[in-house]
Amino acid sequence: FFFLMIRRPPRSTQSRSSAASDVYKRQVLACALVSFGQQLAWNEGVPIDRLFDEAKFLYDLLKHEFITRQSLQTIEDLQNILNFMERRGMLTQSNNKVKVAEQSGDLGINYLCSLLWPFIDSYWVTAVFMMSLRKSQQGLTKAKMLEQVQWFADTLYEEKVLVHFESCSMDTFKNAYEQFKEMNLLKTDTIVNPKTNTTESVVRILAKEEELKKIEEHISSLQKGAFAKTVNSPIDIARRSMAIESVSYTHLRAHETPEH
Repeated sequence: FFFLMIRRPPRSTQSRSSAASDVYKRQVLACALVSFGQQLAWNEGVPIDRLFDEAKFLYDLLKHEFITRQSLQTIEDLQNILNFMERRGMLTQSNNKVKVAEQSGDLGINYLCSLLWPFIDSYWVTAVFMMSLRKSQQGLTKAKMLEQVQWFADTLYEEKVLVHFESCSMDTFKNAYEQFKEMNLLKTDTIVNPKTNTTESVVRILAKEEELKKIEEHISSLQKGAFAKTVNSPIDIARRSMAIESVSYTHLRAHETPEH
């Protein structure tokens, strides 16, 4: 019952595979279920309505990563996936609650989760960096911001805070940027460089600190588990990366290659 989920092809290509779409939904559901922790996901069971809310959040968050034939919109959509996974021995349902099946469920659930955890990590890294960027009010072009996000992810991977090298993918950071832009957490302002008379795109964080923190914590709850303890917190590392890479706003406008 195991399938690999194929990454979103170029936007001009549409995948019509309902099987691939269903596999992706199983991955989302597995990650959402595990996010509730050992006590609920393995012992007491997670109420279906709460599971749906978490699965819907994750499904929508990663919508730029995969093409699916049908979206996850209702609890009925979720129920169809639950029924399939129950038949395959990955989970059990009772009294409107869902939990990982004893003995047979761990392997399947963990496998499905392992295919999405690197993407979730990438979105978390981007959210943490946005929090740091908002505090510093540093003017960065979109390209510069994505470059620093990747540097931040590489640093976290080297310090064993991130466990997946795939979490450092620039393609995923670009998709995370577009998703957060659609969520009105950030925007790109186009300015004119008076020295070169060319346009440049500068990132501006729209969300308040409390809103960003809420998003970051929500994404963090869907990650594989508690991060390895390090001397520096992830946010401190993000600030340090900005200090190392930072140049003044005026310097950026004068020397960076314009984005159109």
